[in-house]
Amino acid sequence: MSENDVLSDFFKSFSDIKQHASELSLFDIVEEYEHKCCDRLSVLNLSTNQQNLLRYERNSWRLIRGIIENKIKTMEIDETLAVDGDEMQVDGVAKKISDKSLIDSFFERDSVARQMQLVMDWLEQNERDDMEFERYCEKIELQGPHCWENTLHHLKILTKSPISQDNLCREMDFDAPIRSELSLHDLDKEDENRLMKHILRYMRAGRLDTAKEIAEKLGYHWLSGALYGWVLFHDPNFQEDQEDEPLLMANGNASRDLWKYACFKFSQMDDKNKSQLEAAVFGILCGNLKPALPLLSRWSDKLWLYTRASLDCLIEQELCKSPSPNVVTARGPTPLASLSRSSVQLPLEFWQNTRNFDDIFRQIEVFDKGKLLSKGEDCHYNVQKFIILGDMDGLLQFMVDWTRSTPRTEELRPHYLRFFSHVALFLMGVDVLSDESQKNFLTTILEEYLSYLIEWREIELVASYVPHLSPSQQVDAYAKLLTKVTDPRQRQLAFRYAKEAKLDIETITKTVVETMREVDTGRDYELTPAAEVSEADMIKIDSLDWLLIDEINHLELLLQSNALIRHFLLSSKIESAKLTMRKLPSNIVDRVTKDHRKKVKHSPLLAGVVQEHLYYIYYLEALREFDVWVEYFTKSKPKKPETGHLHRFTDKVAFQHSLKQYESDMVQWKHSLTVIAESVKDRIERVLCPPEGCWLICSPAEEIDLTRKEQMLRLRTEKVPPLVFMLHKTLHESELWMDCLGIANLLASETHCLHKEFSRDELIVCLTKLRETSIRALDQGLS
Repeated sequence: MSENDVLSDFFKSFSDIKQHASELSLFDIVEEYEHKCCDRLSVLNLSTNQQNLLRYERNSWRLIRGIIENKIKTMEIDETLAVDGDEMQVDGVAKKISDKSLIDSFFERDSVARQMQLVMDWLEQNERDDMEFERYCEKIELQGPHCWENTLHHLKILTKSPISQDNLCREMDFDAPIRSELSLHDLDKEDENRLMKHILRYMRAGRLDTAKEIAEKLGYHWLSGALYGWVLFHDPNFQEDQEDEPLLMANGNASRDLWKYACFKFSQMDDKNKSQLEAAVFGILCGNLKPALPLLSRWSDKLWLYTRASLDCLIEQELCKSPSPNVVTARGPTPLASLSRSSVQLPLEFWQNTRNFDDIFRQIEVFDKGKLLSKGEDCHYNVQKFIILGDMDGLLQFMVDWTRSTPRTEELRPHYLRFFSHVALFLMGVDVLSDESQKNFLTTILEEYLSYLIEWREIELVASYVPHLSPSQQVDAYAKLLTKVTDPRQRQLAFRYAKEAKLDIETITKTVVETMREVDTGRDYELTPAAEVSEADMIKIDSLDWLLIDEINHLELLLQSNALIRHFLLSSKIESAKLTMRKLPSNIVDRVTKDHRKKVKHSPLLAGVVQEHLYYIYYLEALREFDVWVEYFTKSKPKKPETGHLHRFTDKVAFQHSLKQYESDMVQWKHSLTVIAESVKDRIERVLCPPEGCWLICSPAEEIDLTRKEQMLRLRTEKVPPLVFMLHKTLHESELWMDCLGIANLLASETHCLHKEFSRDELIVCLTKLRETSIRALDQGLS
């Protein structure tokens, strides 16, 4: 499975979750993200990088859900839980309460302790999942030697043989190697190291029960007992409603502080028979982290060590300051005297573990200074750190900085951007983000992520994310997507998703057409003859389809088609302009007028847009009619029969017959030519001298943008002189002398101002042609 396949799976996962979003709470959705990561981890052919990537994200979602949910619940807790003071005090005298009940009450009212426990549980659950994924239990090779089996075997041999091994321990109790300063057999040392390694891994995963079972199974009963020493003492007989009931079994360690003190001293003991693994196991139990830190070198391991030790200090502090009898079981109607729970003073090094999360992360940074982490590992550790610290500003700033500093060519960049986007959206959904600057960070991340989705044409996902942007950004982002969608069915789908997301469809489709029209195609025009329609032209023309989907904004369609035709005419792309005109409904003017009248009675803009549309129709019809005249004039003129050698009478008769037919055809041809020429004249004059005023001159009352006005004036300057020359050529070659001379009146008219569009040289050429026409007219006896 490739990296892109993993990304595609996540995209589909998000779509599946989105379909049920209305049925799920935000925390349920985050839990779904976590489950999706776990599901992907079950795929067998994932690379190591992919597995790590999924693990990191699974852990992050799990933490985000736990921390934020705990934060919200903390805010909702009734303040009375911490207002009435310690419930252990009754008239200044200690009330009977067990250690477990005391600490349970402490966790209820202390948010710091709760969060530390939550972080510890999260770290241990991650490790448990990793062990399950690795099938760790199946790898444990603990079916071999029993506790100190090889040492016992050699001791039995020594009793029957004079051979002595002075350095071998001769007693089998737990303290014997330390007391006698003699060592175990080398094979037993290896077995014990292997056992401690597994015990340490199970402790890291929060599976002390399993570690205890393994120790018992292999005969390490002392180790099993030591592992159980952390359990808080609980005597159900302290409960008042149990006064008249039979005594119940107490559980836990009533001398927990003494056990902790012994573990601390043992982990500090410098003994050649004690491995670092063994020291680490006991050091973790009692808060001595020095032996364990070199062995547990990962960021998450150190966070677990420091958090566990800090929480342990908070619990011990609570036990020390809470008066209660240090007896196992006590009953009676009278409150007991205030006695200390502690029977031993723990070492100063233990109390130095008291840190808040700021201190913990600073300590980890000092420990990890110079250590290189993978980009994905570092990214998720930073996210997790800021979530634990509750520093949303720092989290958003980190995600934005990461987004800006990571090259776009980074293969997994879109994967992290998806993660960042979902994190930010979740935080906004639970009202953690309220500051405007924080929302701007979200926008920055979303826009970067959307750039990939748009590039990959993930229509549904883009429509899902875009509503979280500002209205103007929504238009820009979705319009950018639509410019890449060419398939008609995909366009319908994109339109439907936009409606479901309640996007501003009219503005978006307008932006799409404008964007496509403004795409630089200069090179395309250089390579494509003006008479041909290029691929770029067709893209621009087809963009009008966005305005033809569903309920059309006819006025906008007419505005955009006019702009596109202007664009083509200025580039001399006549065929492209004709295709644009054919794209419009035949009754577009009636529809525009009908739609607009429902909104306003009169609009200068409407009149101007409709009139411009009609001007282009007139212009294209005039060109078409001129082409018909040229075609007829050049290819349909009858050919005069050749005289040749007419020696025979039959040849002379045939020639006379052909000549008469030619003369008849010429009369018919001239008549048809005159009809076509008059049609050309009518259409060109309708362009040059429209009844509404001047061609492509806007009404003063019309509100028009400067770009449109400049383009129309430029078109008028570029197209009027050629139209006049076309009219002259048509009438002159058709021998309509008087009509041709009438062109001079058109040019001189101040109503239509045609002469203003001619340069001095063009006017000279035009007057020269009219002079030639005048001479021909005089030759024909016309005046």
